[in-house]
Amino acid sequence: MRLSIGKAESGQKELPVLEHVAELIHRFLVSLAAFFVFFILFFIFEPVWVYVGPFRIFYPYPDLFHSFSTEFFNFARQQLLPPHMLLINLSAFDTFVAILYTSMALAAIFSSPVWFYETASFLGPALKQREKRMLRLILIPASLLFLAGGLFAYKIVLPVIFKFLYAFTLSTGVEPTLGVGTFVSTVIAYIIALGLSFEIPIIMVAISYVGLVSYDTWLRNWRYAIVGSFVVAMFISPGATGGIIETTIGLTLSGLFFGGALASRSLALRKQKPKAQDSQD
Repeated sequence: MRLSIGKAESGQKELPVLEHVAELIHRFLVSLAAFFVFFILFFIFEPVWVYVGPFRIFYPYPDLFHSFSTEFFNFARQQLLPPHMLLINLSAFDTFVAILYTSMALAAIFSSPVWFYETASFLGPALKQREKRMLRLILIPASLLFLAGGLFAYKIVLPVIFKFLYAFTLSTGVEPTLGVGTFVSTVIAYIIALGLSFEIPIIMVAISYVGLVSYDTWLRNWRYAIVGSFVVAMFISPGATGGIIETTIGLTLSGLFFGGALASRSLALRKQKPKAQDSQD
């Protein structure tokens, strides 16, 4: 039994199903190994800084109590929480699990290029040249947009949320405390959610590039897109900031939609130019 996805390009061999499965398992294990290496690095080792001439570099040194993840956790706590808001350990393993989640999140981010590469290498033989070119074109913009979404959550959304919750808690006369597990899960969830939300222009361009939706369709339905952006903002935001975060996220997602529509239009016009020149010739 042999497997072929789509139309194989000339000169390519069709591999048996078992060989495809074996290759898939191999690439998955390679990606998983990269994730595991980064996880061990962030969870167990600490960065020790030294000077080599005029340069300041670091090397990893085993120390579970001052690891990369612990340092990142402390940095995020100082950056995001109001000065008098206390983090508390609600259960015996709450802090340990929080650092564990932080290590997993950092490992997932830093090992993502390996996952992308192994996935693209596995799917490469089944893709046409146009599809391969599209993947190469969107890889860097997709990574930058995800990074921008994560920074948007970290620098703008999360500080406002925690400050609002702190002020609201004080107004009720309750001691402003927050569980360490809740803090870490909230930070990770918002960074991932907004990072993925910022991929809207890439998804729109990809859909238009393969011919499923024209750029005119995006522009004609801009009203629905704005409504959808604010609906997504309502789901993402906690609903506890008086509409400030909801409006900010909704306007940002709407701007990303129009950016994706304009990028799809520009791409369509570039594809039409060679066709027009060929018809004139």
